[in-house]
Order: sequence, then structure tokens, then C-alpha cells
Amino acid sequence: MKDTISAEGILLRMERLRQGKEQKEICTGICSVSTLSKIETGKQKADPVMLESLYRELGITYLSDPEAICRLQKTVDRFFEEIQYQREMKAWEELKQESEVITHSPLAVDWMVIGALMEGTGFSILKECRDYLTGRQLGWYLLALSGELEEDAVAYAEEAVRILQNSFSQVELLHILYMEGEYRKVLEWADKAVMQALEEGNLWTLAESYNMKGTVYACFNMEDLMLKEYKRAAHLLEESRWKKDLSNICYNIGATYLGIGRYEEAEQYLEQTIDKPRFMGYHKFALLYFRTGRRAEAWKALKKMEQCEAYGREKDLKEEILEVTRLELAGQTEGEDFLNVLENLMHAFQERHMFGYMMF
Repeated sequence: MKDTISAEGILLRMERLRQGKEQKEICTGICSVSTLSKIETGKQKADPVMLESLYRELGITYLSDPEAICRLQKTVDRFFEEIQYQREMKAWEELKQESEVITHSPLAVDWMVIGALMEGTGFSILKECRDYLTGRQLGWYLLALSGELEEDAVAYAEEAVRILQNSFSQVELLHILYMEGEYRKVLEWADKAVMQALEEGNLWTLAESYNMKGTVYACFNMEDLMLKEYKRAAHLLEESRWKKDLSNICYNIGATYLGIGRYEEAEQYLEQTIDKPRFMGYHKFALLYFRTGRRAEAWKALKKMEQCEAYGREKDLKEEILEVTRLELAGQTEGEDFLNVLENLMHAFQERHMFGYMMF
């Protein structure tokens, strides 16, 4: 990896080509064509003053003021700390207000990495700049990339963990491994994430590491281990700014008890998620009410399922999940239609690496 300023030459080249200009059109009186060529290929650094002159020839104001750059650098550094510790994203809001300035500055690559993390943008340009990214830039870029891809997501996340060596990247890897159905690896990496989080004093990643362990144990109906890990997570979250995440823990515990026929405990936990309505939450209530003989309430929950918006990968399978639920509530689980619909849904979950849904 090379100095980040070298990547600025790559960005300069992209802007020049976008405008359809030749090298000599923008470098005359500033530097030689050969020098510009080296700058654009990342082989030579250009000081901010030279870049300012070159960008001026493209009709763009390039930030070269040391004080302004230093101020923005501190905000960028604060952004990466805030995302790592899941604090209120004040730096992100501040940087958005100065997007036009930072886009044409020595911090342009940092801004693109931030855009990839927060909005899923800039991946094609970052790919062009990859060989010139700093360690921090490369690590966060790969972590953002792992969240966008299905293929090779684990490999990208593992590389990000190796580079960043922080508990946030480890927790992101846990999420990807879980969605891939790599439950043993989730448990292995969760223990590493716990140790790293304790070293960093990172409350959110510590709680999320315990939460992911609890979720894996929930998938296998391992009640004692599930509750042990979920309670650890809950204790950390109860008086924190992430208290809302307790709803997810209650949902998973309730779904587990529903799956093993412990309906009283299932209802106790699922009721704690009522203030956070969600598509799969209503699904669990529909099944719970049906299996405990409350048919009218079950159909009402199904109606809410139909009206509730599904998000993420659930969205593509909303109708299939609804159809399976309708057939169960109609008492048609013994027929060939139900088995075909259920088999198709399980296949769809498997194709999309939604293994956790198959358990719940």
C-alpha cells in the first residue's frame, strides 16, 4: 500500500477522462506530461498546491489550505471512532455538510470510504484506487464491500479484520458468518471479539458478541446456553443508548421457545417486542396464537403480517412466508400443497444463505 496522496492522482485522472481532456491540456505551465502521468498512476506524489493547480484546469477548486485540511482530518478520525464504538454519528453529519469541499481535497479517498460504509457508494472508484489505500482505508473499504456482496463476503470481512484488528470488524464478520450458516465459526470468532471488545472498552461490540453467541445457541434450541449469552448482552444494553436492541433479543428467545413448544415462555418474551412491530414478529404471534387455540387472534396477526412491510432479504420472500403461514392457520399442513410451498421456501432460504430463518 502506498501513501494516500498517490490515490489522489488516480482520482485526478478519472475526472480528467470524464471531462474528455488530454494530459497536456491541464498540465501546461504546471508540470510535464511525464510528471502528470506518474501522478495519475500513483507513482509520484503531488503536493496539494500542484493538485490545486491541476484541478483548477478542470474547473474544480481543490482544497490545499493546511488548517482546513487538518480540521477535516480530525472530523474524519472522529467518524471512524464513532462508527467503531457505535456512538451518535455526529461526525458523519458534519462531513455531509462539507461534501463538496472534502470531495476535492487530500481527504477525498477517506470520504469515498465513508460513503461506501454509510451509503454503499463509490465501490468502483475505490477498486481503482485499492493499491494506493492506507491500511485504515483498505480495511474499512473491504468491510463495506463484504456487506454488499454475497460471494466472497467472508473472505473480504476476514481480510478487513486482519487489517483493522478491532472488535467492530470482528462483529461484522460474525453477522456474515451467521448468514452463511457457519455457526461453529461464529462461536469461535465471537470469543475473539469479546476479548478484543474488553481490551478496547467497546460496550456495543461486547454486547453484540454475546448476542450473536446467544443467537447461534437459539438456532439449536440450546436453552441454557442461549439464555446465558442473551442475558449477558441484555445486562450491557439495559441502561445504554442501544436499549432498543433488547427487542431483538426478546424476539429470538421467544421464537426459540415457540419452536420447542414452550408457548407460555414464548409469549412472555414476544410480548416485549410489541412496541417494535416487524413482519417476522407478527409471524411468530400468528403461529403462537394458532398453536394455543386462539384462532381469531392468529388471523388478526396474519392480517398485520400482510400489512407490515418486510425489509432486507425478507422482502423478496414475503409472499412465500405468508402463504406457508396461511396454510398452517387453515390447518392444511398435511396436504401436498403445504409440503411443496414449504419445500420451496426452505430452498429459497438456503439459496439466499438465510439459514437462521430456517431454524426460526
